[in-house]
Amino acid sequence: WRAPYFHMALQYWSHLCCPEELVVRLGEFLDRATRCESAQRLAFQVVIKHAHRLLLRSSRRKERKQDEDAKEDDGGGTVGSLGAAKQRCRAVFEEYIDHHKHQAWHSAFLQPAKAYFCAHGKRTMMGDGDVHGINFYLAGTLAALGMRFPIIPFLRDGNTS
Repeated sequence: WRAPYFHMALQYWSHLCCPEELVVRLGEFLDRATRCESAQRLAFQVVIKHAHRLLLRSSRRKERKQDEDAKEDDGGGTVGSLGAAKQRCRAVFEEYIDHHKHQAWHSAFLQPAKAYFCAHGKRTMMGDGDVHGINFYLAGTLAALGMRFPIIPFLRDGNTS
């Protein structure tokens, strides 16, 4: 069931990513794609999530361009209007907030999971903490609080203990 979504997402990547970003994202995907089932599921989610971000970014650019073109056609407003400035600021703050949430997630959940695996002599699991450590907390949060995250936990992951 995932193949059509995967192919569509990769098409978005090829059309909307700059070459440098494409190399980084493919590296992130390929790192997980050849590992265990949990990592492969996470790799799929990375592809879909980034395609969604690219589509949002593209639609924002189109809206800004249309606004600027409309103002130029009217002959009245300037390209650097207050509304356009607000949109640009909002986009910058959204990107910052997303980055901050990502860093908070890592420091609150991922790093402690890696420390746990290290303390219990599970060196392989420590290296796979970005998959199994995240999975453990995602599943626990979903089960205990009913909260959902953008990353879907793999509930049959047997590598979290």
